[in-house]
Amino acid sequence: MLAPLLLLGAAIAAPDAGLDVSCEHKSGCAITVDGALCSHSPTTKTRAGGRWCSSDDGSLEPTAQHAIEGSDGMGSYSGTALSWSCGGVPYETAVRVYSSAEGDAAIFSQRWPEGASGTALGAPKVPGPGGVQEQVLSTFPSIAPPPQDLDQSYAVVWNQMVGGMADGTKYGAWGPATAAAGVASGTMAGPMVFWSPPGSAAGASGLVLAPVTHAMEMNLAWSTASRSLQVGLLGSIREIPANYTAETLLLLGPAARSACAPRPCGPNAAVHSFGVALRRYKGKDTGFPAGGWGADATLSHLGYYSDNGAYCAPHLAQPSAAFRRGHSHHS
Repeated sequence: MLAPLLLLGAAIAAPDAGLDVSCEHKSGCAITVDGALCSHSPTTKTRAGGRWCSSDDGSLEPTAQHAIEGSDGMGSYSGTALSWSCGGVPYETAVRVYSSAEGDAAIFSQRWPEGASGTALGAPKVPGPGGVQEQVLSTFPSIAPPPQDLDQSYAVVWNQMVGGMADGTKYGAWGPATAAAGVASGTMAGPMVFWSPPGSAAGASGLVLAPVTHAMEMNLAWSTASRSLQVGLLGSIREIPANYTAETLLLLGPAARSACAPRPCGPNAAVHSFGVALRRYKGKDTGFPAGGWGADATLSHLGYYSDNGAYCAPHLAQPSAAFRRGHSHHS
């Protein structure tokens, strides 16, 4: 069986630049970055009626495939839609690929047109975290570290916040050692960022992976069996309503210095571009406020950010003048 998707793997050179994704029933999804084949994400699966249906063993049966194109808040896209049957329960997957100066992107979607029941892997652990909610009841796509060391790194937002306090963002090398040890994932995890330094085999662009719809109902769950990160719904969900759609965004940050500015190309630029793409997709304003952030009354007069108390704690006896006035302070 082909390995799951290998992010930023260097392989067959091609003249095309940017991010591209192609999907088929039999071979799964292939992703290329700057014309280099990154391998495949072969396994698509979902649960219904108390059992698994998987493309690996044919229990998830292909029913239709067609090309798609159109536009939405992120811009114009093209891609592929695949239809499946899990014991008579329809299940649909699709990938839409976008291209822009700020970074190329692909949205992977899972849809249950008639809903599904009997989807949970078991009873959830309450209170969490832990239990079946740390797993997934569906997979599209799956992500695996490359089998060779390409000098790549990853970071995953973890637990309370980006800074993490006592237990925060997890990071490390993305390669063979990761495949053996696994990565932090599940309900305590957030977006994942992958990158390589300039001059490496995989280039300097950064990749960001995160849900863009129903984020609190989705997981990026590490599978020890397949040594891959699987994207899907929480394993504790018992029933899925009709026409429910879950979407995940994979964004390749800009590599051209002019497009990255003022940020260096790499993970910082990729995360910024992910935020812009997400706001565009949701129909939100992406422009800088006229007059700067200080012109926003909710920031300059109504709000006060103290980094979970880190700024206020040393100043409890003598609060700062800004705090007494109610002005914003960004630590």
